[in-house]
Amino acid sequence: MDKQHQTEELKQLLRGTYIGISVFENLKEHLKSKELKEVFAQILDNFKTHERALAALVIGQHEEVPRDLGMQGKLSQLMQAIKSMTLTSDKEILSEALKALKMADDELKEFTERHYTLREDVEKTVRIMQDDYAGSYHMLHKFSIEFR
Repeated sequence: MDKQHQTEELKQLLRGTYIGISVFENLKEHLKSKELKEVFAQILDNFKTHERALAALVIGQHEEVPRDLGMQGKLSQLMQAIKSMTLTSDKEILSEALKALKMADDELKEFTERHYTLREDVEKTVRIMQDDYAGSYHMLHKFSIEFR
């Protein structure tokens, strides 16, 4: 796969990161537990670190960094906002957060499957993101067990 196509896909990962930030900010607003709000804040910090790392990779290819979600992202954001209005408990919010992290991890896996060879800097960033998603998922899963 050519470098230009990989850069376009990095931009798409960046848009997905914007969506993740939006989803977790929205879900965090509805949490009741102070402890869970702190965990969500840590996850948001990770997403924002990923955003900066992906933006740096795009800039490194002398490309413009997308600054918005794109049409699909805006629709996704709207649907998530509507859905989060119906969530009434921290348990339901945790369930949505776990789904969002699984979706983000799946997107990264698909990205790496499409690109057998990645530049070292891209591979490093993707691995860090995968580790962060796994750690965040584990942290939230422990809370979800407590809420059963």
